[in-house]
Amino acid sequence: MSDDPHDNKRQRTIVKTNPCEACRDHKRKCSMGVPCDRCRLLGLDCIYIVTKPPDDEEYFQIAANLQARAEFEALQHQMALMEAELGRMKAFGPMRALTCTASENGDCSTSMAGVKIEPDLLEDVKILDTVPKLSHSPSTPGESTFGNGSESGSLSPPGQTCFSSPVSTSSCLAGDLSHISLVSPVVVPDAKDYGFTTKETDQNADPTENADSKPPHLDWSVVIKRDGGLSINTNINQFQDLLTVLAQIVNKTSAPIPSSFLSPSIDRPFGPATWIHKRKNKFVYVREEHLMVMRRAAKNPDSFKAVIPSLSAHFTAMDFVNNLVHSLMELYWNCCNNHNPALHRSTFMSRFYNPRDPLSSPAVAAICAFLTRSKCLHVQSLIPSRLIPQFGEFFFSHARDKIEDTFDQEDLETFIALIYAGQYKYHSMDIKSAFMLQGHAHRLAELLIPAYTIESPTSMHCQPDFLGQREILCRICYTLRGVSKGLRFIMNERRHGQDRCHGKGLNLVERLGYPEPLDDEDPMTRRAVLSSRFFHMHMDSGKDSRQQLRWEDEVPFEVIKRFENRMNAFYENLPPEFRVNLTLFPQTDEGAVRAQLERDQPDRCALSLLTKFYAGWMFVHENFVLGPGEDEEMASGIARRSQAICSRAAEMITLLFDHLTARWPCFPDMMMLLVACDVHVRNTASLDKEQVERAKRMIVLTFRIMRRGYLKRVDKRWLGGLLGEEDEEERKVKEEEEDARWAGWKEGSWGDETKIGNMGAEEALCRKLIRTMKDVGIVL
Repeated sequence: MSDDPHDNKRQRTIVKTNPCEACRDHKRKCSMGVPCDRCRLLGLDCIYIVTKPPDDEEYFQIAANLQARAEFEALQHQMALMEAELGRMKAFGPMRALTCTASENGDCSTSMAGVKIEPDLLEDVKILDTVPKLSHSPSTPGESTFGNGSESGSLSPPGQTCFSSPVSTSSCLAGDLSHISLVSPVVVPDAKDYGFTTKETDQNADPTENADSKPPHLDWSVVIKRDGGLSINTNINQFQDLLTVLAQIVNKTSAPIPSSFLSPSIDRPFGPATWIHKRKNKFVYVREEHLMVMRRAAKNPDSFKAVIPSLSAHFTAMDFVNNLVHSLMELYWNCCNNHNPALHRSTFMSRFYNPRDPLSSPAVAAICAFLTRSKCLHVQSLIPSRLIPQFGEFFFSHARDKIEDTFDQEDLETFIALIYAGQYKYHSMDIKSAFMLQGHAHRLAELLIPAYTIESPTSMHCQPDFLGQREILCRICYTLRGVSKGLRFIMNERRHGQDRCHGKGLNLVERLGYPEPLDDEDPMTRRAVLSSRFFHMHMDSGKDSRQQLRWEDEVPFEVIKRFENRMNAFYENLPPEFRVNLTLFPQTDEGAVRAQLERDQPDRCALSLLTKFYAGWMFVHENFVLGPGEDEEMASGIARRSQAICSRAAEMITLLFDHLTARWPCFPDMMMLLVACDVHVRNTASLDKEQVERAKRMIVLTFRIMRRGYLKRVDKRWLGGLLGEEDEEERKVKEEEEDARWAGWKEGSWGDETKIGNMGAEEALCRKLIRTMKDVGIVL
């Protein structure tokens, strides 16, 4: 009988009840019968609902986090056990030779005396030299080899040291034993059961040597069976044979194991690994303003919700709406699709566009709504700036109604509508709605991709425009991947070591490949598609290096060099027509760079690829640069190198953006420019006076670039006259022309201008830039 009093207690079991709905609503005890006692007495309908865990995104994320944490703890436990085992092995020191003498009852006894090598044990040792074949090591005087049957001898030539490098373990071991075996097996097929029997051919033996000195025959065989199995037949019959051979091998591998041998397996072509510590906090002075506003909008959507009045009856007339939609779609193909090619024009227009009633398609309505909130300046030539929010809400309401009707249909049109409706909500500061729409689009993509894969043909493959539909799905999925990354960053939902927040990854490269231009597309669109293809290929090739740089606190310098080599290879392997005739990281002044750009006049695709090339260098090296006010003379060489690379890359990005937005001001990638602006602001605290002056010029240039497109619609009180605004007379002439153009259509349109003038992130960023210029001493 146990002394523990707790053993006699009955183990309590927890039973989870599932009462019926009537008892649950009235909080009464339920007998859980069919029907239950209470419902039978009262004559109620006894209905049971099977409970199940929540089937939403938060539950999947929690489960993925718990699974990843359990796997991480298991790996930590295994690493601790491995370290303890290695410590015990090192504590033994060099192993002595072991002998195992088998007694009649099978027991073995060990002694510290030398091991007598029997001739028949050579058959066991000889197999170590079968692969790979090594050159014969000549034996020195006073050193015996196994070939002459000597009782004692050295297993390694004099002067040879084992474990000279982390990768020389197997070669050192095989080199020490290379002079033992003078034969190599020849595999001869055997007729029985696909067998392979080894036979010896003497390759390194001296032909003048007596045949009696050759080692005996090694009767080993390898049999590959019909069912795929593999069996190896050896002549090791007892433990003594194996132990004696292992003792001789261990004697030659008893050198201390270097610590670098146990480090992660990273190629080290640059010598010993140099570990670099990342900065704990990046210098995000300017770019954080835009992100903070977007995150506040995600947490408190009601505070950013604008009251948008409805349009008057003049603007909702069918003829006017149809003409406006037609103009917006032409603008999409001529401007937006050439910056970010996401659709195939002929396939989309033939399947989803109805000229008589274009808004009957949810995809067309969602694209029109997206254009009203996009950074395309051409929209203002079609719609007055004060009416743009109202038209955007008008188009979105049509798209939303159509999506609700086709919500459960797995078609390409609904997929396109969901993506562009989500982007409209994102630019309207409704982050939660955008996140919900993009999540549904991600789940719909999982259902659509299998139907368009080449490997699994379906009836859809017989349609004449199948290639166009497949190309639309491929391009729009890559657009979805880029948009989802930004939304996850704003919602603070990273995906590291766990499943995706919207389900499994799409694996676009394996399932759909990269975007490809089709024959019926115009040359400008073809170049845009090829540019997008090259960029996606480059991003996927350096994905592993970027993830290691993102999540590790310290990284080897070899990882950075490997990433830099990939960056250089990416740009050097581009076709000549997609490269700019500029030296990478030129040492000349900005005047020479501007003159070269004006002389060559590269197109938008080439400028965009070069800008992304410099942005890749800047994003990597900003993790290791000096902080504001740090002593540059006391910094390490790697920090100074990263500082120089970051500064030059930021300057080149600003100059390229200046030339790019002067000709194509629509759809600029502002995040690259804001990161470059942060580098310039940090350089204003440098000890180099020339660097400080150059950084101030770049900050002013950054503000002028953003004034052309991104901050175009910000309230005039923040930008009016600050950076050389247009003349007052010219501005009045433009307003009069616009009023005359829209005469008779103003009824019920301008009354709530103050309610819809909230620019949110744009206004906050404009204030931040003005405050930054004042802080660094820039006088305009």
